[in-house]
Amino acid sequence: MSNEGWEAIEKIIESLTIFNDGARGTQTPRNQSRIIIAETVLRLPESVREKVVKDAVFITIGGAYGCVLLMVHSELKSEGQLIKTSEGLVWVKIEAQIIILNFAEMEKDELDEEDMRSTVAHEIAHFILGHHRSAGRGRVREKEADDLIEKWGFKRAYQNYERFARS
Repeated sequence: MSNEGWEAIEKIIESLTIFNDGARGTQTPRNQSRIIIAETVLRLPESVREKVVKDAVFITIGGAYGCVLLMVHSELKSEGQLIKTSEGLVWVKIEAQIIILNFAEMEKDELDEEDMRSTVAHEIAHFILGHHRSAGRGRVREKEADDLIEKWGFKRAYQNYERFARS
């Protein structure tokens, strides 16, 4: 990869919020999982990439290849966060849109790096489509996410889920 390519990857990694890289059980080194996520994000359309960098939090753990969650803490005292402002102490609502990725599971199922990038893109598509904001899953949502990543230039990822669900 060229110096410019590495610089772009390093820049996007610095811009992303990624926690728990190299989760126990994975052979993918901490930096490699970050690189796979960054390479995926760099291939997204610019407007999508900007939204992901601004609003998404990646966590590389979980029971499936990936999922998208909307974590909302209410303004209730027991669940809010106390912030000191110039006006005094206030309770605030905290909202984080989380994309959970399990590289250990992807490796166990022998996905190559391109399949991993498609899986990352698939979870980003769920995030962009707002699937995390309402209940329900199913094949329709998986197809919608795959249709979108195909437009972005990735190969369909849901076939990987289906293949291993039948095993």
